[in-house]
Amino acid sequence: MGCFTGTIVDGGVNHQDLEEAGSEHNNNHAGAKTGKKGVRVQEEESLFDPPDKIEPTPEYVAKAQDLLDETFNNRYYIEPTNGTKNIKRLLVILPGLNSPSEIIFKEMGNGQYVFGDPKKSWGRDDVFVVIPSPTRRDCFWEFKDESGKGGAKLPISHAWFNVKPWDNPEKKNLPVDTSDVVNTKPLFKAFFTLLFQKLQKDYQVNLTYSDTHLMGISMGGATAIHLAIHGDMNFQRVTTVQGFYPPFSQDGSLLKVEKKANTSIPKINILYSPEDQLIISPLSKMLTTMVNTYGYGGKDKLNTVAMEGSNHVGLPPLDHPKGAPQLDPSKGQYYQVHSSILNSIRDCVEEWMHSYPTVKVGGKQRKK
Repeated sequence: MGCFTGTIVDGGVNHQDLEEAGSEHNNNHAGAKTGKKGVRVQEEESLFDPPDKIEPTPEYVAKAQDLLDETFNNRYYIEPTNGTKNIKRLLVILPGLNSPSEIIFKEMGNGQYVFGDPKKSWGRDDVFVVIPSPTRRDCFWEFKDESGKGGAKLPISHAWFNVKPWDNPEKKNLPVDTSDVVNTKPLFKAFFTLLFQKLQKDYQVNLTYSDTHLMGISMGGATAIHLAIHGDMNFQRVTTVQGFYPPFSQDGSLLKVEKKANTSIPKINILYSPEDQLIISPLSKMLTTMVNTYGYGGKDKLNTVAMEGSNHVGLPPLDHPKGAPQLDPSKGQYYQVHSSILNSIRDCVEEWMHSYPTVKVGGKQRKK
């Protein structure tokens, strides 16, 4: 569900850019006040300006409509366990690289599923679950060594954005060029608009971003983080499972801090695996550092979970015997997700469901 090679320097973060962003904020924003002992204290104020409003072009609206049609025509969704008249929340899950939505719904045999029985794993009393499939592609990602020479090729069948090696072998401080991730913003802005409209039409329910939990797995997690921080969609929750922060600078330099960011997401969950053999530790650290940088540093805004004992989704388990046959995803063969991943995902979903404001009725608490 993701694949990266290369050298990461100090988590891939350009600390000079971080410092410059902070200095620019302090110089350009008035409102500092004197605290105890005469220390200058910055008032509660976002370090970054809000992202620009996303206005999808007709091309992206058409692509979003195709994505929505594919999702509902193939029934890549799960209705609430309490019936469609009880829809109150929306959970949207973005699968990863080479992971069409069908693998979540397809039985592997003997009643086994990659993520467990979809209805039992994802179904909730009042949550409508939508799992759109990454865009179909027919290309290869060629691994290159530090000299720029070609090597093995990874076929790419489904991906949310293009993944390719840098043209210049000197650009080796980032694993791959993922600048195409910026195009996911107009796609999903149009997709969510159409999705809210469809739910209103088909189920007579009015949902918005404030009712929505966006979750992504691997490349889907990278997409979710990019949409959350650099988009104008104020989701109620965002969760990345074994994801990464997709660098989008065209020049191949270390990550540059955007001066605009959405700091209005109530909470972001980062679920990572210390033993992950694809999204390795430096990439996980880079993700956490960048999310912290963009205003999600406190425990009430950022939840990080180490999923011990699990390899990356789609890869053989850590205890897979050496020399044992490996499953072939191209033939519809996938490894089951480790229990630590499933349990961590469920915990994040449950926390989100119980996070809605409450009001007192007759001395008792009930959900609004």
